[in-house]
Amino acid sequence: MRWSQYLILLLITSLMGLVSCRSYQRPFDRAKDGQLLSRTTEERVSLKQSCRKYPAYIPDESVDGQLVPERVIKINYHIMNSSDTSHAFLAEMATPYVQELTRQMNIKLANNLAMSLPAAQGTPVLPTRLRLEISPIPGMFWDDGIYYHFDDELYTYVHTGRNRNNSDMRVINKYAIQPDSVLNIFILPHHPDSVISPTYRATGVGIALGKSIKLSGLIRTGLPPSEFAGMTLHEIGHILGLGHTWRYSDGCDDTPYHPNCFYPGEPPCDSLISNNVMDYNHWQQAWTPCQLGQAHRNLSRRTGTGRSLLKRDWCQPLDGKDLVIRDGQIWEGEVDLFGHVEIADGGHLTIRCEVSFPEGAYLLVQPGGTLVIDGGLLTNDCGLPWKGIILGCKGSRCGHVQLTENAEIQFVESTDAVSH
Repeated sequence: MRWSQYLILLLITSLMGLVSCRSYQRPFDRAKDGQLLSRTTEERVSLKQSCRKYPAYIPDESVDGQLVPERVIKINYHIMNSSDTSHAFLAEMATPYVQELTRQMNIKLANNLAMSLPAAQGTPVLPTRLRLEISPIPGMFWDDGIYYHFDDELYTYVHTGRNRNNSDMRVINKYAIQPDSVLNIFILPHHPDSVISPTYRATGVGIALGKSIKLSGLIRTGLPPSEFAGMTLHEIGHILGLGHTWRYSDGCDDTPYHPNCFYPGEPPCDSLISNNVMDYNHWQQAWTPCQLGQAHRNLSRRTGTGRSLLKRDWCQPLDGKDLVIRDGQIWEGEVDLFGHVEIADGGHLTIRCEVSFPEGAYLLVQPGGTLVIDGGLLTNDCGLPWKGIILGCKGSRCGHVQLTENAEIQFVESTDAVSH
């Protein structure tokens, strides 16, 4: 072989090596790249049931918790009064009062407590990842989300007796604002005729009704907002699907039965004092993992009754919220993401439920990484375009994708291949 021929052969071999090692990215093509994963009808039904189970929605102990993020529940307040303002709870007093009430509730939510019941000691104390935000009507700069109503017929609250009206929906039906997307909290005074009765207790009380709450006794007692933060959170717990823990099974093994003692006292109330948010007690600040899983399930699932009350902050991407999967993970709950997802070499991600990606985000599967869409749905929950699945390749070796026939991918914009 001549020397010139040898050089040409060496050059061609080098170029072929460079091409074979070239790294690039390209859009996933379901018809060409997807490996079909077979499932029986029974298996599909069983796997879908995981989306309904609360363990998939229990917050972890990490700082941000991407799969179970902080949820912002929108609220507003309605202050009820008589036409002669005899309730004496006007704007100069009521507005700062409910603002402070909201702040105190958020303090409790940010500082979850260990369960105090002896049978529950050792129960993990997880971040609640819940927060409340007073939400005015969008676009109305003069609105502060706190409303005043003067109605001689509907301004009072009666929680016991012949004229009991605590579950009466008329005041809610008449005055609720943004009732489909905001939790409306009504503050009403006890009825004057009830207050003068020696058998009527005009204390702090409340009731959850659909997506609204009625509260009473806050002002008459003269106590600060901090004293009613737990009571209000208790009613919000009902809105999120939680039940009382002492009377019957609430579906949680980590909320043991107890005698429902409000304060320490005579046995059994000398030791069996609960501080759980769904019990009647002075503290109402402990949330168990199961209760948090139930609450977040209600907020995360597309069919959850509480989801419409959330601040929809998952439509657009947020800085610092990208995920890198380096190990094996199975996502068995419905998830709202806030950034890109990358499955690295050696990473394995199985998606079985609905996952919403923010606008413009992508799911990158690197060479050596595996994505399994096991009956799941990849989408943007707000109907905005995202970039879909991108395969990372090195030469002919690309990321691997398996999916079942019922797996869905929605709202993907056209994406060109990207070379590196």
